[in-house]
Amino acid sequence: AAETLHYYEAQKAEAETSLPDEYRALVAERRELICKLYADTRKHAGLFQEYYRPVLDYIKQQTHDVPGSALSTLSISFDVVVDGSKLAEQFLLHINHGVSGTFAGQSEGRKQLQDLMYEGVFENAEATADFVETMIDALHNNRRDDSRQSRNHSFERQLRKSSSMDSILNLLCQLEYLEFKTALKFGNKNLQELSPGERGLLLLVEENLDNQSVKDTLVPCMKDAKRRRQLFIVTHNPNIAVVCDSEQIVYCSINKQDNHEVNYQTGSIENSKINSHIVDILEGCPPAFENRTRKYKTAGAIAGR
Repeated sequence: AAETLHYYEAQKAEAETSLPDEYRALVAERRELICKLYADTRKHAGLFQEYYRPVLDYIKQQTHDVPGSALSTLSISFDVVVDGSKLAEQFLLHINHGVSGTFAGQSEGRKQLQDLMYEGVFENAEATADFVETMIDALHNNRRDDSRQSRNHSFERQLRKSSSMDSILNLLCQLEYLEFKTALKFGNKNLQELSPGERGLLLLVEENLDNQSVKDTLVPCMKDAKRRRQLFIVTHNPNIAVVCDSEQIVYCSINKQDNHEVNYQTGSIENSKINSHIVDILEGCPPAFENRTRKYKTAGAIAGR
């Protein structure tokens, strides 16, 4: 009969039997939804691929169809990487660092989070779902206690008063912190792994390029690009301004004594005034240019050229 000890014992037994199964079913459903969210988000990566496809096709064409071209020696590739770094600051805003738990302590808690967000953790749907489940477990159980004696410590107690279980679970499961970013590779190296010279060559940042690289790689690429589009280059390198055969040079000067007035002069390389500015600014003034020329001739470095 209802409201008897036997009734409540039967209810308790039924709950102990059915609730674990229901809980596992809900966890499985949550995981499935996370994977679907990831797949929907991943579709945006295709847009980046399409944006870069013409560039990669051009590099491929130059590499295979034009032996000895400036790009034939380069090995440039492109990929889309998943970046979840936005989560760190958003997640830690929910945490009360003064309470024992996985993320206790500001520096210690941040270190624990960074360890859980290892490289590649967001590379696919399954790995991302694993990460979310690990984070939820870290809130329920103190992962910094190897003995696991702190299991089932209060989830909510670790949160700031302005936060709640719903808000932090929504943050973790909705995946809005995921961003898809472009990643250029030079050879087998990611952009972050390149030396300053390699990075400059890849991104056309001329101040990091040696003049040999400018002459052999950058200048031919720019000359080729000029045939299809207009280029605007800001440089102090004469190999770029002159050897690229610029159609028009824009010389900029600023008068610091007169309210920082900025003046511009334009003209071709052959224009006498522009030519004088090129020698003064890019070559280091006529005496320096002439002195280098004499020394090169004396050493035979430019003999016969």
